[in-house]
Amino acid sequence: MASDRPVHTVSVVTADGATGNQFESLTSLLADVRRLLRMDVVFVSQFLDGRRYFRHVQAQQGGGPVPRVGDSDALEDTYCHRIVRGRLPQVIPDTGALQEAAGLAVTHALEIGSYIGVPIRLKNGELYGTLCCFSRAPDPRLSSAAAAKLRGVAKAVAVRLQQIPDVNKDG
Repeated sequence: MASDRPVHTVSVVTADGATGNQFESLTSLLADVRRLLRMDVVFVSQFLDGRRYFRHVQAQQGGGPVPRVGDSDALEDTYCHRIVRGRLPQVIPDTGALQEAAGLAVTHALEIGSYIGVPIRLKNGELYGTLCCFSRAPDPRLSSAAAAKLRGVAKAVAVRLQQIPDVNKDG
């Protein structure tokens, strides 16, 4: 991704009930993460009833396919689920070099070249879903340091999510 080209972003509306400052705060945080890690797309997913739902998405405009807020897919078919289960590493610098990642349909559908994903846990320890980002191209500079940064952000995302009424239905 060239650093000298203009960066246009698209922020997709939230699907979990966030409004006003809650939405702006989370959107701003995700945009910062995307720029810091130099990724094309960053998103918050929720695991619910065997599916992964895209709840917040922030992406560089014009870069290729982007998941839409509210879209879902079978959890078993996702990077998110496999990372949380330990079947895939949290940092994948080149999805083509890892057979399990290369074989996933979502790798081709979203043109994923590199990927980072970490779990989002709520204050009560419950797994909400994941905070993930990806780029279209492989990125050999990605390391465990990127995952450590993303884990720190996932904690901040969890705090923000818990301020949204729909996230706290049962507690």
